[in-house]
Amino acid sequence: FARLADRRIGYAPFLVAGLTVSGLALASLFFWNGFWPIAVAVAAFGLGRSMCDSSHYAQAIHIAAAMRLRNAA
Repeated sequence: FARLADRRIGYAPFLVAGLTVSGLALASLFFWNGFWPIAVAVAAFGLGRSMCDSSHYAQAIHIAAAMRLRNAA
């Protein structure tokens, strides 16, 4: 996901999509209960969280590269 966030789609859409997926996964537990709905909700929450983290990692790498260039000059 980090490569997509860094090159093609951008940071903000990945962050918003990840938060939306995570929020919908947690909200689904209000309507359904049982083993499999919880397993699917945890998997969806993990997917959304990985989308959020990948945008953060891509931003951190970009900032670190910019700082390295600035300190080299």
